[in-house]
Amino acid sequence: MASVSDKKVTCKVCGDANIFTISMAVNVYCECTNGHSWREPYQDQGGMYSRPHKPVQRLEDLLNPNEITLYQKLITEITRDMKYYQTADPADKAKRLSEICQADSKEIYILFKKITMYQNIMKGG
Repeated sequence: MASVSDKKVTCKVCGDANIFTISMAVNVYCECTNGHSWREPYQDQGGMYSRPHKPVQRLEDLLNPNEITLYQKLITEITRDMKYYQTADPADKAKRLSEICQADSKEIYILFKKITMYQNIMKGG
C-alpha cells in the first residue's frame, strides 16, 4: 500500500518531507511530491522500513476501497469524453473530474500520484 511516510525521511534532491512510499518485494520505493524517486532497504537489509507481510504486486494493491471506487469513476468519465480530456486545460479537467466524480482535488491528486508511482516502478524507476 502506498502511504505518506511517517519516518524522518526527506527527499535527497529537494528536501521535501512529503514522501510517498510503496513496499515492494525487494525494497521500498520512495517518491517526493516533486517527483524525485529512490529506493530504501528494509530493516533486515540495514534500512529503517520493516518488511511488509504482502508487498505490492499490482496497482490495485496500492488502493483502498474508496480509491478503487474513485479510480473506476475517473476511468469511466475520461473514457466517456476522451477528446475533452486530451485537449482541455489541466485546471478545467481537474475541476470537472472533481465535480463529476464527487471527489476533492486532493483525493484525485493522491490517486494519480499512486498510479504514477506504480507506473514508474514498472518502468524500472
